Amino acid sequence: REVVEHYLQKHLPKGDPDLVLVRIVVTGKKKSRKIKTVLEIQDRFDTLTGFSSMARTTAFPIAIIGMMIANSQITQRGVIAGESHVPYDIFRKELNKREIILKTKEVIL
Repeated sequence: REVVEHYLQKHLPKGDPDLVLVRIVVTGKKKSRKIKTVLEIQDRFDTLTGFSSMARTTAFPIAIIGMMIANSQITQRGVIAGESHVPYDIFRKELNKREIILKTKEVIL
């Protein structure tokens, strides 16, 4: 970790607009077929609002989940697992409204 941090600090530009890249790769079975699903987000600094990509990709999802709780779209209380209690389609639609686009690609193996 220290080596990677050293080179990132040394070579990444400072003060430039930021960029967040997220890639999630999951393999498993769906309808008895082995599949691989790749989800990706490429989000950039928003020049209109001045929000950094890091702020957008951390604060917006939390705000969306708070809105879903307030609207009773999430009814469980306490500490819950997002992957099993946050309605994915609603969450993704709300991300899209904020121009955080989650691209999904599924491949049968």
